[in-house]
Amino acid sequence: MANAESPIRATILVNTETSVDLDKLAKEMRDGLGESLLEAYPVSGKYDLIARLQAPNTEALREEAKKLRSYHGVKSTITMIEIPEYKTQKSLEHY
Repeated sequence: MANAESPIRATILVNTETSVDLDKLAKEMRDGLGESLLEAYPVSGKYDLIARLQAPNTEALREEAKKLRSYHGVKSTITMIEIPEYKTQKSLEHY
């Protein structure tokens, strides 16, 4: 089980306007979100970008996700908060 000092992490699926330069957007997010942004990279498929955020608590994570949604060209997001208790090698072997 996660302790009280463990950061909360989330994966965010980002849908953008078609005209957005995804590499530029990922760099802007890196510059603007700082250490809260663990990674951001373009993907193919229904979503255009994946971003992983971390924060000390859910309120701070909500604020960082709100900032992410404010970037020019971001149409919508889906946020999935990680549940560390289930993130084990054994669960990965199940599949």
